This record gives sequence, C-alpha cells and structure tokens, in this order.
Amino acid sequence: MRGSRNREQGRDYCSQVCCKISMRHAHKLTHLYPEARITLFYMDLQLIGKEIRTFFNGLSKTISLVQGLPAEILEHPETHQPQL
Repeated sequence: MRGSRNREQGRDYCSQVCCKISMRHAHKLTHLYPEARITLFYMDLQLIGKEIRTFFNGLSKTISLVQGLPAEILEHPETHQPQL
C-alpha cells in the first residue's frame, strides 16, 4: 500500500497533501465523467485550512467517502473493472 502514512514502510506521518490532491482529482473526474461513480477511501481526512473544508463539504455530496482501507481490490474477469 502506498501513501504518506504506512508504518510498514517507516512513514508514520501525514504529508497534508494527499487528501487535498485526492479530492481535487475526484472533483475533476465528476466534471469530465458526470456518470462516473467515484468512491474515495481514506484512513482519516486531514482537512487543513478553511478553503479545503468548504471544498470537502460540496464534494461529499457528489462522491462516496468510505473510511477504512480496502483489504483487496478485485478485477471483474469479463469487464476488467474493479469489483465491489
């Protein structure tokens, strides 16, 4: 698993950028692909700064936010899309 906080890789700190970047990418995808269903998985959201909190409140109405870590992401054998 990649990301800023990963004890197994010796990174037990928050970079304070991953959440912002993930949310901005999700926001852009909702405009490029309005029919897309977007789910953002997170351990805990670091919403540092007033502007990111406002952005998050708007975005949380258009995408799914799931706290936790997926144990495994499987590929559908026929469609090659991620399986839920």
